[in-house]
Amino acid sequence: MHPTTLLSLPNELLIKIVEYLGPPDISCCDPGWLVLPAVCRHLRAVAESVPGWDSGTILGPGNIEAAYKWQYPDDWRTGRTGVSWFSPNTGTGTKECHVSDSQLGSWRFTPIYKGGSVECREGLLSLYDIRVKLDAEETGSEAGGESEEDDTDSEVEEAFKLLDRRTVIDRYFNLSSLHGQPPRLNYVWLTSLNLSCGIWNPNPNQSGVDFSFANVPLIVAPALQELYLNNYIIDWRSERLATLDIHIDGGTAPSYRYPPLLLFARLCDSRLTLEKLSLERCLSPTAELIETTAPAGSAFPRLCTFHLSAVHTAALWFCQRMTFSFGHTLAFTGPGFSATSLRHLAYAFSHPVTGRKQTETFPITPGEINTLTIREPGRLSGAKCTITASRSLSSYSDMRFNSELYARNRVSRLDRYGFGREITNLDKVTGLEPAFMTDVGWDVSEWEPLPLLDDKGPCTYRSSLLGVQQVFINGQEGRLFKRAPDIDSMIWTAVLRNLPNLRVLYIRAPSPATLAPLSAELNSLPELELLWLGRGPGEPKQDVDAGQLLDIIHRRSNLNTRNTGTGHTFRVHMENIRLVGDAAQVQEVHRLCEF
Repeated sequence: MHPTTLLSLPNELLIKIVEYLGPPDISCCDPGWLVLPAVCRHLRAVAESVPGWDSGTILGPGNIEAAYKWQYPDDWRTGRTGVSWFSPNTGTGTKECHVSDSQLGSWRFTPIYKGGSVECREGLLSLYDIRVKLDAEETGSEAGGESEEDDTDSEVEEAFKLLDRRTVIDRYFNLSSLHGQPPRLNYVWLTSLNLSCGIWNPNPNQSGVDFSFANVPLIVAPALQELYLNNYIIDWRSERLATLDIHIDGGTAPSYRYPPLLLFARLCDSRLTLEKLSLERCLSPTAELIETTAPAGSAFPRLCTFHLSAVHTAALWFCQRMTFSFGHTLAFTGPGFSATSLRHLAYAFSHPVTGRKQTETFPITPGEINTLTIREPGRLSGAKCTITASRSLSSYSDMRFNSELYARNRVSRLDRYGFGREITNLDKVTGLEPAFMTDVGWDVSEWEPLPLLDDKGPCTYRSSLLGVQQVFINGQEGRLFKRAPDIDSMIWTAVLRNLPNLRVLYIRAPSPATLAPLSAELNSLPELELLWLGRGPGEPKQDVDAGQLLDIIHRRSNLNTRNTGTGHTFRVHMENIRLVGDAAQVQEVHRLCEF
């Protein structure tokens, strides 16, 4: 008598086995009946014949009813993750298992059958508190007739719920199958986590002061690669993060933020894999930043995108403790960024802190910041001016061709959304290595030179811009230069006073306000050798007053004659410029300048 095997059982019994295993509960990593299709095609056919295979309901965390179904992944998910559209064993279309409970949880993953087992890939958990429906018990409303007093009580209860919306998600992480049991959620297979909470503190002055990071949920997800947090804070353990995006709205309680030292420790856990990092208003604005210590010189070799919106002291604190690979640009925005923070950041990038080492594995790009690109800010940034600080990798004469292309075609481009994502790509040109982008002010007071001494002795950051020898600026009226000409000229003059070693100045679409300091402030730019004026091809020609330009040429030539030790001559190069004014002056400028 031959022994009975699983596959020799009649389909009726096999169906009972499938039904006993039940649908998958992906919240606790229970594959359920998904283990059967991995065995053979026969079991797969039996499983797919069971009523409820395509869709149905299960009891999720906290015995909350959850609906599951199969669906093909969206095109953007398939393209982003690289999951094959076809299962390697069956050749049939790969589908996602999608589970959505009646409150706020949404889970999904893609089962891949391989080698007789099922692999749950692309695990995603999304929690959105806006889906929560408050029942009668939660809102405090009672059945029966309504009165004006009842309406008032209901409004008070609803307002109270809004004050602490984050607890809705907090409770989800602590849900269990049965009362008294530990939480059932399991994140071992999770590769992507998206948590979004509304602004749960409409009055920042009255709530959230007792927040403690020690009380936030802790998620252990060793396979986690993407973490997106919106107005919600968690602690996590993962060494494989590739993307981290944390956004806290300004209306959220001011104390509901990450302690910088603890967040930095989590970043270091994934420093070898982290590629994209965005931290927006999520750091505690504490004065202890400068005093705290953290491992110096932590290398992030794969980090190619870093956007930080915080107080400028936090940006400086992070830059002093992180090293980055060649060719990656960082963006810093937020309240309090100014010319002073620009100096601090330039110093941090030019003077690595003790403990940083240059190796082949973690290439570091040392050297002073020697190039600035100055342009108007993005429309939504709320800033007044945006500056990209870069390092020129070759002599100015060698890269002049690329510099002129850059000045013509890229300096005028806008960062439409104000987060630096477009500018960091625009400023990557041959021979120029952007180091960071930051917002600064556009006022005379912002650009006052630093004193020789501060309360700690010689002013360390006073010299951080002395290495700047090349500047690109968009001078088009109505962009950065949109005030009265005399006011804009005063601001531009204050900026140039901080750059005494400037040798090359590229002005795209020059206006009278951009040219005025070059004749009035002779002693502020004693090293200036080349003035480039122009616009891009196909654009209307820019009008420049020949008399103003001739005055600049004569004054600069006389300055070089007096300063015989400079060893250079002053030159003007123009492209797509139309000289206006006295005909004799126009002719003289044509004789003296390059076109």
